[in-house]
Amino acid sequence: MRMDKEKVVKLVCAAFAVTFFAAGFVYYANSYSKREKSINDTAPSQQNNRALPVNAQTENSVSKTTSQSRREISFPLDVNKVTKEELTAIDGVGKETAGKILAYREKNGKVHDINEFLLIDGIGEEMCRRLSQYLFVADDDYVKYTTAAKATTTAAESSKKQTAVKTTAATKARASFPIDINLVTYDELLQISGVGEHTARNIIDLRSSKGKITDMEQLLEIDGIGEGKLGMLCGYLFVAQGDYKKASTTTTVTTVSTTKRTAATAASETTTARTTVRTSKTQTTTQTEQPREKKRVNISRADAGEIAECLLIELDMAQEIVDFREKIGFFSDTLELLYIEETDKRFDEKFYNSIKDYVYIDEPEQSHE
Repeated sequence: MRMDKEKVVKLVCAAFAVTFFAAGFVYYANSYSKREKSINDTAPSQQNNRALPVNAQTENSVSKTTSQSRREISFPLDVNKVTKEELTAIDGVGKETAGKILAYREKNGKVHDINEFLLIDGIGEEMCRRLSQYLFVADDDYVKYTTAAKATTTAAESSKKQTAVKTTAATKARASFPIDINLVTYDELLQISGVGEHTARNIIDLRSSKGKITDMEQLLEIDGIGEGKLGMLCGYLFVAQGDYKKASTTTTVTTVSTTKRTAATAASETTTARTTVRTSKTQTTTQTEQPREKKRVNISRADAGEIAECLLIELDMAQEIVDFREKIGFFSDTLELLYIEETDKRFDEKFYNSIKDYVYIDEPEQSHE
């Protein structure tokens, strides 16, 4: 009986031990399964990052972002439209260099040549060559950069002058051409390309002296207006049909001379002498002509005729100055005349030195607060 009791106790203990061991095994198996599932659900990118040092993770992220940015940007880009983000996508261009480039463009108003960046501290020829592979200057904006540009005024001064200097024509409403020459105003004349203050004033004075202009050819009487410029003006001005009268090639001038006789006769006799004078800009006289001298002229506003007259140069050279002024928008320094040598070899240093004391540009207006 005692033996049976001991067997029962042993069997119960054995069953309890087996049950405890089975429960522990099941618990361990469930925990292991959950851990494996968690690892498998982790993103591959996170697994890779865990395998890399912190610095390596950062570099990898920056590299991917930069590569993606370059794929999205379509180079080459217009240098006058490029943004800071696009500049920093160029190899070797950091935020500091991009900031300098944008600051230079903002102060100048416009970049005319990539090589202008040589004026920026920290940018050399190698960087300019690299930038030229990614950036370009539009044809309408391009002006070749030369060493003479280093002598011009700073970009900030140029930008201020462009804002401060405004011609009368620019501040008026645009005229509707063509206009009757006997009705056109001084301000409307200034809106005609190639007509400056000098020529506009002469046209108004000629009209006043004649009372009315009856033929456009009468403008040939104005110094600085030739056949070519007259043809250009005919595209903007006309003589009304009721006012038109063919201009004569000669004009008659009557000179009255009165000879006083003695007091005894108390009579006077008037003798009229008529002299025919041919209307011509190259009219010859019996008197010895005084040598002509250069005069100072504002190349920011004067037209070709006035520039030619004041500097004693050919009209076509004066027109080159006016055309160049229209191309760049405005003069910031008289030294910019040297740029014209790229297309006209007459505008060399020798020529510039002969006129530099007679040319000037508008000064910025003083602001009053």
